[in-house]
Amino acid sequence: MGVWTDPMRGARIFLIALCVAFLVGGIIHRQRSSRPIAFIPGADSAQTALFKKLANEPPPSDSIWAKININQASARELIALPGIGPVKAESIVEYRLTHGPFQRPNELLNVYGIGPKTLQKITPLISLDTTDTLHRKSLK
Repeated sequence: MGVWTDPMRGARIFLIALCVAFLVGGIIHRQRSSRPIAFIPGADSAQTALFKKLANEPPPSDSIWAKININQASARELIALPGIGPVKAESIVEYRLTHGPFQRPNELLNVYGIGPKTLQKITPLISLDTTDTLHRKSLK
């Protein structure tokens, strides 16, 4: 019997094609997973370090954004604060409704999920005043 008349020829071809497909798929998968998640053209380590530093700093006091009044802000507005997600924002609103308005920023430590590090980040960005709300300062 010759190679071309073998009755198992179809099964062998199928198995060879399957092996080739797995090999190619493994190579493609390995190449994709070695790429960074976010690629910024032209970004080097100094730029990345600067972006990280700026992301963790509060905005300057002359920022065009007013402070967020934690005694009046909705959960949706509170999410704008660093380290405050939807769950913590809801916790702040619930705490405020249960215990009344915040008198000092340190009272936020009583809200579940807010620790000293989060409080330190958001203190320059919050207000307890009843006169300011989240709004854009007028530009002159």
